[in-house]
Amino acid sequence: MAATFENMPQMICELMLKIDNLEKLITVPGEIKSNEIIDTKELCKRLNITEPTVIRWRKKGVVPFLNIGSSIRFNYEDVIQSLSNSKKKGVFRS
Repeated sequence: MAATFENMPQMICELMLKIDNLEKLITVPGEIKSNEIIDTKELCKRLNITEPTVIRWRKKGVVPFLNIGSSIRFNYEDVIQSLSNSKKKGVFRS
């Protein structure tokens, strides 16, 4: 279809549909986004655990974390991978 002023609305609609389809492919519910940095509260919510558990895991080295200034943050993908590895090795304790 040639780009003309008359068919511009139809072209925009088609483009919007393609964008919607791409967004659906990219954002699958429950999918872990790569390099997603979250705080302790969000980690607790996603894993259904308490803050003391996160602190204990952090101190024992069960979960990796980032110090950003005075804030503690977690790369969610790394945490899941670490927990999965700990469970496989049999060293996982809450």
